[in-house]
Amino acid sequence: MIIRDGGSIRREFQDFVRMINFKSLPLLDNTVTEILLEQVLGISGTLHMNNSAEGASNRIANLDGNLRYCIREDPERVIHPLCNELPFHQIDASEITEDGEIKDGIFHVSHNQRLYILKVVNWPLYWPRDTDVIRKELESLACFYNVPNIVHTAGAAASDNPYKTFKTRNVSPVVIGILLEAQSGGSRQQAFAEHRTGMYPWRQWPIQIGSALSHFHEAGWTHMDIKLSNVVRDAEGTPY
Repeated sequence: MIIRDGGSIRREFQDFVRMINFKSLPLLDNTVTEILLEQVLGISGTLHMNNSAEGASNRIANLDGNLRYCIREDPERVIHPLCNELPFHQIDASEITEDGEIKDGIFHVSHNQRLYILKVVNWPLYWPRDTDVIRKELESLACFYNVPNIVHTAGAAASDNPYKTFKTRNVSPVVIGILLEAQSGGSRQQAFAEHRTGMYPWRQWPIQIGSALSHFHEAGWTHMDIKLSNVVRDAEGTPY
């Protein structure tokens, strides 16, 4: 029995994809099109290939006469909220400078010489339900803007739809991330790890955090991810 390694199978499939004549396919505009292939005996000429497929040794390409396709919008595509869904000030993403990554999907950035935290929609472990989480987060930020001890949003990082098919057509801009006001004191996790709690009025922290949670609960909201790394401090040590 001959066992082929995954790398060679992947390369063979990539070669096959390059042979497909995509101009012959009715791809969907302004989104990601998923193409589903099925081998059906007796169906001929359904999937059109480029001239490079003629005489090719690619096993998948040699099935093209029996391949039938159907298309749909990719259910696993990254879904960006539309800017007009949200009441936030929009900042052009092309004017934002990335200064460093904090963790997956969260960055130190700057705009007009001001520092922010950018939380992007399209992070490495993205799953479509993450967009609903982002929408909820944006909704809560709008509800609690200027409430003490709750981090404030500076706006939405806006961009052209990354799936825009034609540059000349009007397509609503999308939110690629949330811009939050940066706090210079770092996280509570850092304060404990660096044994710097004595520098701050840490005995007030539980009261201040409890006060913020009280505002959430009175409005019918909950916070499901309270941990040291998610509580940041300003220069005076006030938690958010």
